[in-house]
Formats: sequence, C-alpha cells, structure tokens
Amino acid sequence: FHYHRNLKEIHIPENVKYIGNASFYHCDNLENVVISDKVSDIDHNAFMGTKWLENYPDDFVIAGDGVVLRYKGNEKEVMIPEGVKVIKTSSFPYNRKIERIIIPASVKVVEWNCFSMCYVLEQIQLIHENGKIFTWNLKRTPAKNKISDTLTLLIQKKFNDVWWIDDCIKYPCIMDYYFDTDDKETGEYFRSHSHDFIFQFIQDGDLFHLQRFAENTNGITSDNIDMYIDIAIERTQTGGSLELQMYLMDYKATHFGFFNPEEFFKL
Repeated sequence: FHYHRNLKEIHIPENVKYIGNASFYHCDNLENVVISDKVSDIDHNAFMGTKWLENYPDDFVIAGDGVVLRYKGNEKEVMIPEGVKVIKTSSFPYNRKIERIIIPASVKVVEWNCFSMCYVLEQIQLIHENGKIFTWNLKRTPAKNKISDTLTLLIQKKFNDVWWIDDCIKYPCIMDYYFDTDDKETGEYFRSHSHDFIFQFIQDGDLFHLQRFAENTNGITSDNIDMYIDIAIERTQTGGSLELQMYLMDYKATHFGFFNPEEFFKL
C-alpha cells in the first residue's frame, strides 16, 4: 500500500501478526488506523509519512500488542507505559530533551538504535519483574549506539550470543544489572565468568566497576590477586590505568596481610 495517497482508513484484521517494512509508507492521507492486539510486531517505518502517525493525540504511539512506534512528548523524564512489550527503532527520533527513561518489566524487546538519537539522555532505569531497578548511568558508556542491544541482552539473558556488543559495555552492564536486581539467571552467568569480568575491567582501566566487584563479591582471593596485579602491571606498561594497578596492590596488602615491595619496581 505504500504511496497509496487516496487511502484514508485501514482496519488490520485479527489474523495478521506482523505489519512489514513500509507497508503504508507515505500513504499521506491515511488518518484512521485500527490495529488488532493480535499484531505482535510492526516495522518501524510501516506508517511513516501518514497523518495517523503525525497527528496521533497521545505522547506515545502504541499499536497492536504493546508496540511503541513513536514518542512525541517533550518531558525530560519519560516512563514507558506498563504493558508495552516492544520499543521499535526510531521511537525517539532526534530527541534533545529526554534525560532519563524508565522501562517497565513488561518490555521484552528494545530494538537497535531506538535511543541513539536521544542526545542528552543520561540515565536509563530498567524495572525487573521483582520490582527492583537496574540504573544505567550512560556517562560511563562509551558507545550509545549499543544501548538498545545491551538492554535486550539483559532482558532476554542471551549472554553468550552478543558478539556485536563491545565487552567494555557488556560486562559492566551485566554485573550492575545483577547487583541492582538480584536476577538469578544473570547471577549464575556472572559467578561462572567472574574472571572474565575482572580481566575486562583491568583492560579497560575501569576502576569504578573493579571496586564494585571487589566490594560485593569474594572473587578476588589470595590465590588469584597476584595474577590480576600482573595483568594490571602489563596493561599499565601499554597505557593502562596506574590508579587501578595501585588499587589492586593496596587491596592485596589490606585484605591478605602481606605485600611484596618488589612489585613497585614493576611500574
């Protein structure tokens, strides 16, 4: 139906489950759309260029079975409505006002790049089904184009199938999500890969998350502390964080009651 400029009204029948790419693209006079709640997915540009989308009266354009197509409001803090299941690509186009977004536990999919054009977005909160809240401070996130993928990773728990998400984003977010929400499945992954988390924090010079790891787990022990110090020293010699290296040395002295002064000469 794309570019069907005489079309003014459409009723999507209940046997339709998906509305595909550009289905009603630039049906410029389409202003009345009825979509069954049996429709579980709608392509992000299916209704682009229609009067229905542009003149929608509410802040959120939600259609089908909880699919967000567009946010049209002007608030600094935005709460995604409860019951939403999918947040589509380009739901928040070129937004220069939103600073904080709260996502309810009903959301199961956050499509790629849906927040990448929220230029002043500083914080995302993801509500777990147990009511606890994961708070993501985006000032510590190096690549905002990976926000959506990372949120879907946390929601769907597909920890081993995310090669496209940088480890410098993946590991901090998984750990913070576990600590904030107490999610059982995330905790199992975190505990079984604890070395990978520490290694990544050392490689990235991420002292904040290394400290949080040390304060909330027993993962740094007298058996492995020397190995982590050696990794930190090697990383420091290639431009890594000296502050992080010193933190590990101090952690060893403070928690295990012994310290080899020769380690200072490895600087």
